[in-house]
Amino acid sequence: MLKSIFKSLFFNKRIINNFKSQIIFKITLIVINIIFPPVMIKIIGANDFGLWVLLLSISTFISLFNLDYDTYTTQKITILFFQKKIKLINIFFTNLCFLKIISLITYALIVFFLTLFFFADNNSNFFFGIIFNGQNFLIFIIICFCYALSIFQSIIFISINSLGDIYISTNIKIFQNILSKIFIIMSALIFKDLLIISICYLLALFISFLISLKFFFNLKINFFVKLNLISYKISKEVFTGSIQHYYENASQKIKHDLSNILIGNFIGISTVAYINTLKTLFYYFPIRIFDLLNNILYFEYSVLFTKKNFSKLFLLHNSQKKIVYLLLFCYLIFAILFGQSIYKIWIKDTFNIELKLIILILLDFALIQLFSTEQILLKSLNLIEKMARIIFITHVINSVIFYIILNFNPILNIYFYLNILISFLSLFLAIIFNKKFFIKLNNNNL
Repeated sequence: MLKSIFKSLFFNKRIINNFKSQIIFKITLIVINIIFPPVMIKIIGANDFGLWVLLLSISTFISLFNLDYDTYTTQKITILFFQKKIKLINIFFTNLCFLKIISLITYALIVFFLTLFFFADNNSNFFFGIIFNGQNFLIFIIICFCYALSIFQSIIFISINSLGDIYISTNIKIFQNILSKIFIIMSALIFKDLLIISICYLLALFISFLISLKFFFNLKINFFVKLNLISYKISKEVFTGSIQHYYENASQKIKHDLSNILIGNFIGISTVAYINTLKTLFYYFPIRIFDLLNNILYFEYSVLFTKKNFSKLFLLHNSQKKIVYLLLFCYLIFAILFGQSIYKIWIKDTFNIELKLIILILLDFALIQLFSTEQILLKSLNLIEKMARIIFITHVINSVIFYIILNFNPILNIYFYLNILISFLSLFLAIIFNKKFFIKLNNNNL
């Protein structure tokens, strides 16, 4: 049975090559993220590591107001590439760059007004006034420059991925992750100063950007930008098509980054480090493994749908679900039995951990993974806007409830209970929307 499932998944060389690169990428991320937190906590302490995570969360959360154009544009250019519409590809590419510049300007303006607020009110008891002392604020600005650099690099990755060569951008990301973590750890060992660490982090990202730029100029298609190709109609299409992906990414930023900010404000910075290590081992770690199939199959679902090969489309999706169910069951049993012991060895008793917290995080992960598997087909075809909008609203409500509760009683466990509730609702919505899609597809209404 498993042999036939895997055979249906890996039916061409492109999937195999991309899958191999994704495996290496995931293994690299897993190894790095297992080594990085305990090493940094040992070198700079839990409080400074929590501050580092917190500043990263703040810089990421600010991007909440920018749309994510990457997924929609990648899928659009992929379809145009197979249709051999090269001119239209560069029209979309030009408008993508135009929208990315607007995003960068928006991000810079938010950081600028936040800077004005900081210098005008840095003696207040407001959270940012407490966290952003002189040096911490410089660290924050450098991290914001890192985000700005990632905007330009994302344009290059879109160009590479849309042609099916996902393994190239994946290999660059592998190099970037290894190099940045080496720079961070070495600078921490030598200087033990977050400011120097942030500068080294920026340097590593810049080196990675130059490498990705080299690959960009050697692609199969000559991507170019011309001002006369900027079109209100195309920009509007990219903007509208990206809204569903915005809702999804914004939900994640609210769930993780905003929660880090609230926890750091009401409970303590060291607690941010504690939560980060918990989620690293029991949430992000398994998600990176299970998302292997998702990352490579977005492209394949788009191609199969474009070619109207619906039988293989159904087969691919059902095969993916069977594999996920089997692996998910095995992982949950293992993590519940041995997770507490592994965490204690990994973090070297820096934090005390209860089995109850592990189970809560694992339950949240399981629900999210089931949701991700259910909605991948709809997501690859840009059909999740309504569902993503509903989930985004629930995350906003969830954060408001969490904020209100923290004001009265800073209980950490409520954070996990609320996340589980939202994850269950997300899974329920994905199942309903998926059934509606299959009914329409069977009736040839799509």
